[in-house]
Parts: sequence; C-alpha cells; structure tokens
Amino acid sequence: MSKFISFIHSKGISSINISNFKEKVSTNDEFIETLAELNKLNSDSPGFPVTGTFEEYNAHIPIQFPVENKALEFIKQFRNRLLLESDWVMTYDNTQTLANLDDWIQYRKKLRDFFSDPEFKLILLQENTDMLDMVAMKFPPEMPPVIRK
Repeated sequence: MSKFISFIHSKGISSINISNFKEKVSTNDEFIETLAELNKLNSDSPGFPVTGTFEEYNAHIPIQFPVENKALEFIKQFRNRLLLESDWVMTYDNTQTLANLDDWIQYRKKLRDFFSDPEFKLILLQENTDMLDMVAMKFPPEMPPVIRK
C-alpha cells in the first residue's frame, strides 16, 4: 500500500491498523509524526510501539530513477559495450596494421566523451526527454571500417 507501511512490515509486524491513516513522509518531522500516529492507532497491537529513524526509513525505500536516468543508463551500457567491442583495435598487432587507426581512436574518443557534449546535456534537461531525443544526438557515432596497411 504505502512506503511507510512497507517500512513497518520490515520491522516484523504483519497486522497494522491503518484506518484514517494518511502518509506524507519527506522530512524527519513528518516521519516522527507519522510514526507516532501509527503507534497511537495500533497501541493494543503486538509489536507496537514501533521505533525507527528517518534514516532507516529512507534506507528502506528503494530508489526510483526517473525515466531520463533509465534512458541514460541504457545509453551508457550501450556505449560501454561498443567500447568493449572495439578494444581489439588498440592491441599491438592492430595498432601496427590498421591504416585508419586515427579514425578508430577518434571513434572511441567520441564514445567516451559523448556524455560531456554540451548539446547532449541540453537535450537531457528538456521536458519529456525520451530515447528518440537522445538518438537525435547521433549516438552512436559511425564506426570506421577496418582498413589494413
């Protein structure tokens, strides 16, 4: 039902009276008031009164990432995979035999520096950012061909 009730359940209490219970917990004071209210409502129930701190409550709540962060995490994972897949370019044999080694070095640099591009940051700050906006940033950069000397 609510994050606060989930927190109380994590304390080993399964039966909770929540009649007329309204949760609003975003500060330490609200946490103390809410805990006092639940303890009062459940004064005759086993396991009460419950004690806890605002820090414990915050640690119990799973972190929810906004959509932008999920999209950003996806792009970072994709970028990391592209870097791993192009690691072979930097081995001694290939640095000696690739005619377009500089193109590969620039490609890998663009992958690594993508998130520091000022235009990318502007797109992330726009309202309703989604994957299509980020794809419009021309990610990933074009992979160079393999040209041997």
